[in-house]
Amino acid sequence: MAATKKFQLGITPLKLSNMPPEETILEVGRSVMESSKGWKQGKSFIHGTVRTYARTKAPNESAGWHCRVSEHSKEEATFDEFWRKLGENKAENEKNYVPDIKKVALVKELSPTQSIWTLFYTFPPPISPRVFTVLQTMHLDSNSPRTGLIVSIPIDLSAPEYADLARKEEKGIKGRYTSVERLMELPNGKVEWRMATCSTPGGNIPQFVAEKTMASKISEDVPHFIRWLRVGNPKRRRSLLGHRSASTTSPAAPPAVPPVAKATSTATPAVAPKTAQGPAAPTTPAVKATPAAQENGTSRGPAPDGPQKHPASKALTPAVITTPAQTTAGHGHTETTASHANGHEAAAAEHATNANAQTHSTAVANESAPAVGVAGGFDAGADAGAE
Repeated sequence: MAATKKFQLGITPLKLSNMPPEETILEVGRSVMESSKGWKQGKSFIHGTVRTYARTKAPNESAGWHCRVSEHSKEEATFDEFWRKLGENKAENEKNYVPDIKKVALVKELSPTQSIWTLFYTFPPPISPRVFTVLQTMHLDSNSPRTGLIVSIPIDLSAPEYADLARKEEKGIKGRYTSVERLMELPNGKVEWRMATCSTPGGNIPQFVAEKTMASKISEDVPHFIRWLRVGNPKRRRSLLGHRSASTTSPAAPPAVPPVAKATSTATPAVAPKTAQGPAAPTTPAVKATPAAQENGTSRGPAPDGPQKHPASKALTPAVITTPAQTTAGHGHTETTASHANGHEAAAAEHATNANAQTHSTAVANESAPAVGVAGGFDAGADAGAE
């Protein structure tokens, strides 16, 4: 018990020569899981299925703790499926569902249930790549209800005697995180997935900024994991993600054929001249010129409703509504009317382009604070100039 009281989980990296026994690490991890039940409840995410909790840092700690809890039916994932993906080769599997992880490498296997891994994260500029090297300890309790525990602790390989191990790390700013994950069978047949973490991104990103959106970042891992699990099991029913997961498994629908733009002439229809024999001859109703009529310079009746199919090799011009009177007014007038309508369309297109450009600029401005996340999750917040 003395070792348990002395050893604490946090973001201070362990030296390989000072590692506590596996059972000590697991015992402290279990203590964190139990204490997380009394932490302050925060927001819920993913349609209310992921609850978050937090505990501010103690005087002897460098970072606060954040926790997420979710329950999953057998239709989403069984306990065995969870354990195979999280309790075995955890780091390799995380690379498949955590978008920011680009590379993982096994540094050293210490035992069948304990190994050292290094994870390489990349983020949108201006955030520099991060390297996290952790000692992962796993334990599966097969007694009913079954419980699985995974504890990840930051490890320091900077000592000269560990140079061979350190060479397996990628180049980047050293970040640190500790996480404890517990999978537990519930009496109702579901699986509870509880995860608690504390972390620091390192570099110039302030700790308070990193923790600002921690709750949302760690919650994202849940749908990422379930979605990735469904890729290998497409017959699973949608329950946690609902309609949002359909876009990840259903093939994209073919793009619809865009309808032919109809430009209405703003010119006043020409009036047929009066003749000496009687009143003005009545004009016939306006006829929509079909694409074929535009190509041939003649009108062959109204265009059918709906989008038209045209050969890809021929450029299409907007249909112009003309009348026989306009045609009799002279070929030059017809061209002027069409040009006038096309000019209106060009102005409208330019206006739409400017609007889209303004929208894009706004979106870029809103994305000036790229999110930074690890398996435990952290966020760079608004520190746009941070490393």
